[in-house]
Amino acid sequence: MPEFTKNLIRDLAGILEHSDEYNIVIGVGDPANYREFQAHSLILRARSPYFRVALSRDWAKKDGNSFVFKKPNITPKVFALILKYMYTGVVNLDDQVGSDVFELLVAADELEINELINYAQTHLIESKSSWLEENIVTVLHAANLHESFKTLKNYSSRILAESPHFIFRSDDFFSLEESELILLLKRQDLGMEEIEVWNSIIDWGISNTAHLKEQDVSKWVAADFLALADTLHQFLPLIRYYDISREDYFDKVALYEQILPKNIVAEILAFHNNNRLPEHVLPSRSAIPSVIINSDQAALISLWIDRQETSGEVKRKNPYEFNLIFRGSRDGFEASKFRELCAHVTNTVVVAIAKINGTDRVMGGYNPSHWGGHIADSMNAYLYPNNEQHIFNSDTIIFSFEKSRDITSAKFSRRVDSDQTIGFHPFYGPYFYGDLFIGNKCNVNATCWYRHCNFEHSIIEGNNRKKQNFKVENYEVFHVVPKRISNSN
Repeated sequence: MPEFTKNLIRDLAGILEHSDEYNIVIGVGDPANYREFQAHSLILRARSPYFRVALSRDWAKKDGNSFVFKKPNITPKVFALILKYMYTGVVNLDDQVGSDVFELLVAADELEINELINYAQTHLIESKSSWLEENIVTVLHAANLHESFKTLKNYSSRILAESPHFIFRSDDFFSLEESELILLLKRQDLGMEEIEVWNSIIDWGISNTAHLKEQDVSKWVAADFLALADTLHQFLPLIRYYDISREDYFDKVALYEQILPKNIVAEILAFHNNNRLPEHVLPSRSAIPSVIINSDQAALISLWIDRQETSGEVKRKNPYEFNLIFRGSRDGFEASKFRELCAHVTNTVVVAIAKINGTDRVMGGYNPSHWGGHIADSMNAYLYPNNEQHIFNSDTIIFSFEKSRDITSAKFSRRVDSDQTIGFHPFYGPYFYGDLFIGNKCNVNATCWYRHCNFEHSIIEGNNRKKQNFKVENYEVFHVVPKRISNSN
């Protein structure tokens, strides 16, 4: 059957632009930016459930032979794009700035044009990400208000986990609603240090407390502290006080002890004096930029790196920074991209969500060597005729967690000798030689496998040296470096 879509679009566009047989006039914009559009009610009803209801209920006023309809909350520029879309099914957002695309999205939601809602969200994320990051608070507002903005809501959630500073350091941070800020503070995957969270909440509270103009806390009177405590009373129980160092507590938190409940202050002081935690403590947030593991799991991995052979209680302060250098969902799952970003980096941790045995399991390992630099880079390496290289390092570790963000199911294993522990090849992803392999395009094909072979213990219950193939939902690589002592105020 032949298609004549181009001619159809051309003819419908002609009706919109030149026909004098319209029966509705739509006035859009405010008095400073106002324009009237001529349209046909039949097309508007067919293309928009909003107009189908509005025009059937006589929401528009009759002026001669035409209905007059007002939309002051939509600008003429955006409505012109929407009207062209309703007539022709064509809309080009490439030449539009981020604010116009966002306004079009809000207007499309009001007019119930689902196809345009989905397209505008995708376009913003794929082509206007810088604008979204700069206006993330506005985006978060909209995502919480509009149920149809699920794609934007998921995007905002990912930004919060990976780069929360876009919100907490935004010029619009102080305009966040209480309900929105509560949702942020309840998140376990908020990838920032708790003292940064505390500082941001104090700043938000001061900005949102009426009559609290004096910024120098040393000059506050009792009434000032009471006013701030009233503003922040919903937020204070959501702070992870025990993830704030003793130094930061006494330098930055103790200044505001008067706003904290007395029982919380007593428990914090007891913790800092004798390291005794209260019975009920909020779990640590993920202060690392990961969408796979949290800070407790990172701290446990750090114990293994330091050869503290334990799977018990995790120390609360991780001596290492986990700096993200690769993420499959961000950088692509091709082995060539992994090698481009990671090949010459030493001291790396790999974590992957593995689809294995019908469950999602976190699997990974620690590589103290590099991932395939030149053979001259290491005296403890061997080159095979097929260009596959192996490195020897007995500090290499592999591990697994049965559940994402859970340490109770942790298993780890290291090599008992200095035999080949890391393998690499131009077409390989991370390869812990003989036991754990992540292949090319591993999110699409089951190019990954695990078998208990060369490492001391099996990290999967019941594995009897038989390969178990799997694909991954996502994987990350972190450069692990000792933390620097902060001297910031």
